[in-house]
Amino acid sequence: MKRKLYTLLVLSFLMMQGVLAEPAMLKIWHGDPIDIALPIGQTRLLHFSMPVSLADSASYRRDVQLEYNQQLLAIRAKKPFKEHAITVLRSKDQQPITLHLHALEGAATSPLNIIIDPYVHSARPLENLSLSDWFRYGILSLYGPARLNPNPWHIGLLYRYASQPFNLSLAGEFISIPIATWYHRAWQLTAIKIKNMHDYPIDLDPNLLCAKGRAVSFFPYQHLAPYHHLGDESTVFLLSKQDAYAYLRKHCQGAINVQKNT
Repeated sequence: MKRKLYTLLVLSFLMMQGVLAEPAMLKIWHGDPIDIALPIGQTRLLHFSMPVSLADSASYRRDVQLEYNQQLLAIRAKKPFKEHAITVLRSKDQQPITLHLHALEGAATSPLNIIIDPYVHSARPLENLSLSDWFRYGILSLYGPARLNPNPWHIGLLYRYASQPFNLSLAGEFISIPIATWYHRAWQLTAIKIKNMHDYPIDLDPNLLCAKGRAVSFFPYQHLAPYHHLGDESTVFLLSKQDAYAYLRKHCQGAINVQKNT
């Protein structure tokens, strides 16, 4: 009831002020992600009803240029893209607000007023991640849409790896290509694509990897089918407190190159 009353009061005030000349210029945040379309090469202004800050993340910086000051966020898409999820924090209590951005030709350039509902319960970003939280985040980052992968912990992208194979298996049974490493505090999660190059199946065993982690997970397969069969590829996720890039270079054979994102 409070939310409905608050929404009606906001709408009445904005109509009296002449702000609602276009209904599309207004969105009211009740806790759900906000979908925002961006034009290509032009800046779109987002005006929040209360001060916010920008959660640091490097995942979108190749496609989006951002500038913000208190209650104003200026966003410019450098090229078309399907989806990026960014997080702004309500300054008074660090409540995360997720923005789902997509960029396309012909999108609206008009400023967007975002009214933040004060009745949404405050919740600080989570401090600790379980193993399932880590692996779910890594899997959805690579294979799922951003809208299904919220990031209340502010996990950051640390490395993107060049597509060069190396030997993750001590027995040399499959080729391995590192994809990315994410970080949160002292922990790092590294994703490595693996492919069976033999005409026989392979059981994936964490003890047979040159890189040892706090935990290891395989997705989507725990067994690799023979080469050129469905299921001959999978992804290894390694969770560790060691620097992933340095550790892989030290313990695994083959050149590993990265583009550092932080």
